[in-house]
Amino acid sequence: MRHDFYRQYSYHRLSGALDSNDGIALWSHRVVSTPIRTVFDPPEKLKDPRRVALQELSGADVLPYVAATFRLDYAPIRSWFPELGGAPLGTRSTRFAMECFVDSLPIAAALIHTNSG
Repeated sequence: MRHDFYRQYSYHRLSGALDSNDGIALWSHRVVSTPIRTVFDPPEKLKDPRRVALQELSGADVLPYVAATFRLDYAPIRSWFPELGGAPLGTRSTRFAMECFVDSLPIAAALIHTNSG
């Protein structure tokens, strides 16, 4: 482990709201990770935070569900661990976070209906 490379740090915060028909009214997703582009891109290409964010969203910008309102933002965080290169690595954690969130929506809907009736 001393001389190995590691996957990116990744933190996902998802929140949302359901409409009266239990559809997704709001989907909000904040992605915090260590920018892998710093390994591949020269410093002058890293000066544009929007360009870096688009490359680091790892699929979070493609919502596979219907939501009336969709919000997504990205925040970079520094790491002193050597990082393993490769775009698909972040996609796994992003999809896992999104699917866990979707799995929790029916539970939230059931709790709301139970407490409101």
